Amino acid sequence: MSLAAAATLLSAAIWYGFVRPADRVRGGGVITGKTFVPAHTIKRLQAGANRQVWTEEQFRVPDSYLFQLSVEDVPTVVQYSLDALSAKQFEVGQKVTVQYEVRGFPLMSKRIRVTGMTRAEAP
Repeated sequence: MSLAAAATLLSAAIWYGFVRPADRVRGGGVITGKTFVPAHTIKRLQAGANRQVWTEEQFRVPDSYLFQLSVEDVPTVVQYSLDALSAKQFEVGQKVTVQYEVRGFPLMSKRIRVTGMTRAEAP
């Protein structure tokens, strides 16, 4: 197999597993955990041409909460992060509606990516 063919197969596999559009699924769930994550700063160094000049970028990440969710038809606990202001309306034990995508490779790996969470509507 030529190098070009191998690179094409690898890029096709990466596209299929991580980049391709995935169907968004809605499901009911329950919040099983809520963890406070304090504000922090992320520093990133970028190298210039020939790695001679280094520039530093700093990003301030505000206070947030990391939620652990038990979602119907998903065998593992999934996580979702919200800013501190939006997270005030959610508490542990509360029923929620979760929007998520299933990513990965069939029969090899599967990853659940939560894209949204809202309060469950009363029946």
